[in-house]
Amino acid sequence: MPHNWADCLRQVECPASAGGGDSPVTPDGSSEAALFRALWWAVRAHWQERRKVVRAPYLIHPLRVAALLISYGLPEEPYAVAALLHDTVEHGRLSLESIRQEFGQPVASLVEGVSPGRAGAAWRARKEASIDRLRAAPGPVVILACADKLDNLLSLTEDERRLGDRAWKRMRRSPEEIAWYYTSLADMFCARREAGLQNPLLAEFCELAGRLFGS
Repeated sequence: MPHNWADCLRQVECPASAGGGDSPVTPDGSSEAALFRALWWAVRAHWQERRKVVRAPYLIHPLRVAALLISYGLPEEPYAVAALLHDTVEHGRLSLESIRQEFGQPVASLVEGVSPGRAGAAWRARKEASIDRLRAAPGPVVILACADKLDNLLSLTEDERRLGDRAWKRMRRSPEEIAWYYTSLADMFCARREAGLQNPLLAEFCELAGRLFGS
């Protein structure tokens, strides 16, 4: 019996991985291959990674982002597929070209839109640049980014509830920096709502950030 994630993954084969195998289809003939291929790609990309605070497998995060998007009625393809892959390029695990070839341009465009790049700029400068890009990004990119950041914010509140001050001590940034970041995101998401991008994810993020950090 396997004792860790690495052993588990070595014993699992993906029936529809890139380069071979027939795509699985549902009984009514509609293909769900992309979603499950993306899940397998995410497993392979993130299996050695863990979350910062509770040290849970990182894979939980893209799964939760995908679940958020599906729960708000957004189509699995491209949204949930892109959600499963959204950190793979930023973390250096996959290339945009490989995602484009396997999952198509709509998914690749979403992943590219939420990938900040790997430049060596300071943390705040990178976050400011990312927020600035989202101010003018296409609506689908903003929605995916919002689901990503909302899950991070929900995780933060859950960790703080369980761990108290220990949660903040395990973060790489101070509470003041975290508050600046999420309030800046909320300002941007609220501005996009006022400009006509109506999606309940944006409203939920703005409400939660306002409740935690103030208007």
